[in-house]
Amino acid sequence: MTFPGYFFGPTGTRYEYADIAKRIRAEAPQTLGKHISTQLEALGLLEEMQNGTTPCGLPFTFAEAAKQKMLTSSALFYTPGFFRAMQHDYRAGKRHKPTRERAVKIMCDGYGLTHEESEGILSGSIPVEIDDAAGTVTLLHPTEQPEKGVLYVRRD
Repeated sequence: MTFPGYFFGPTGTRYEYADIAKRIRAEAPQTLGKHISTQLEALGLLEEMQNGTTPCGLPFTFAEAAKQKMLTSSALFYTPGFFRAMQHDYRAGKRHKPTRERAVKIMCDGYGLTHEESEGILSGSIPVEIDDAAGTVTLLHPTEQPEKGVLYVRRD
């Protein structure tokens, strides 16, 4: 049985790590994945932690940064071209549902994506960056700001 991590501030207030992580995601997303001292300082809780007691072990970070997923080409096929073909099949699937379902299934099976991720990148609700020179398609986390050259897939 595991217990939630927490610490007590000098005022006797109990701070649970899960609650701190939620606050970091909402109030200080720029600190995701950084050391807990940076995250606590952003929330105004650093002195509360330093002057309090910590009965449970501390993690390096309360809230991890989202990890990017990258689809890469192999010797057998070129990922950006294949991805664009799947986008086409997905859009054409509006009129023919099995085509749309097949495009999603191929992305799930071929790249190990979840059904939601596959639908998201094919529909355009999850932005992607296509690098033709490197032969990669990178899924961007929703909080990341897209750079110049990011392809947004249009929804029909």
